[in-house]
Amino acid sequence: MTWNTQTGAASARIRPVPVKKHGRKACSIFAIGLGALRKIAAAAELHQVIDFLQHLLSPKRPVNQLKAQPL
Repeated sequence: MTWNTQTGAASARIRPVPVKKHGRKACSIFAIGLGALRKIAAAAELHQVIDFLQHLLSPKRPVNQLKAQPL
């Protein structure tokens, strides 16, 4: 759950979640993170997944470095 939330928060900073007409966001931070982790796990090689998780778990990692990492 923590990885989903952290990944979703980083993704939301890179590309903000659209707000619908009724004022709520189109999807939750958790759902964004889950989708991103599923895509990474399905498309990336093992060493890329490990690198991504190390970046995700490192304290106070700038978002720009996550954006620059190729998958």
